[in-house]
Amino acid sequence: MEKTPLDEKVVERLAPHIIEVWNQIGYDAEGFITSNMEAVEICLDAGRMDYLINQKEAYQFYESLVEQHGYVPVLEFLSKHVSLW
Repeated sequence: MEKTPLDEKVVERLAPHIIEVWNQIGYDAEGFITSNMEAVEICLDAGRMDYLINQKEAYQFYESLVEQHGYVPVLEFLSKHVSLW
């Protein structure tokens, strides 16, 4: 199976949902988040796109990227392209 490239299409597909999660949980996290990467990570963590904003398909897409590329490369990529903090 060919890997899905980490590119602008990934950002377009996931950024709105990451931002939506942050809009719901960011105020609770601001006291301990120290970087944009941590902010993005907390949005992706624990299936929040699925259970918090009902975006199961987006979360499954994110999980498939992690399976293909690894957790850290996907997090680093998204953190460079989605500004929350």
